[in-house]
Parts: sequence; structure tokens; C-alpha cells
Amino acid sequence: PTAWLVSGGGGGITSEDLPERNGLDDQYGFFELTLSKEAIDIVGISHGGKVRNRRQVRPRPRADLHLGHTGVWESLKAEMPPWLRQAADAQGNKSSAKVLTQEI
Repeated sequence: PTAWLVSGGGGGITSEDLPERNGLDDQYGFFELTLSKEAIDIVGISHGGKVRNRRQVRPRPRADLHLGHTGVWESLKAEMPPWLRQAADAQGNKSSAKVLTQEI
């Protein structure tokens, strides 16, 4: 899954509901993002300076495209015509470039 964040309402100058004086609502406010190599920390802060939400997004594992490994490569292989799938299986862990340039 891909992380996404929605900030702002897209037009207009008023919110959907009336904001609370104490800031315990989500009508106005902002997000504070802290980015690092390991994660993105997201803090939702209301117009009254109240922390309304905290989340952390971590990187998803890389998909391995090498022959013989599961993941994206296996999905791609399932979509290949049979002759190309056989050539890919015959190549084993060799370069995928050779599979695509091999004469049939």
C-alpha cells in the first residue's frame, strides 16, 4: 500500500462545521511532517494547537525483480506468453536482458 495524506479542503474560506473555541476539532489546522531515512512521522494539529492525530509511515519492502525470486517478477511472469515464460525459467538466475534478446 502507498501512504497518502489529505490536507486542505480545496476552495472556499470556511470549514464544513463550526470550529470549537478550544481547538478540539479537525475543522482547521495543519500537519507537521518529520522526515527521516527510516520513517515519516505525521502529527495533525488543530487550529487551537491541540495534537489531534499521530501516525508513522515506514517504507515498504523492495520488490525483487531478479529471476527466481517471488514478488513482482512472479507477477510479471504470469502475464508473459508461454514461450517467454519458458525462456525465463530456463535462464534461472541469469540476466533477464539475455532472456529478452534470445532468439526463438
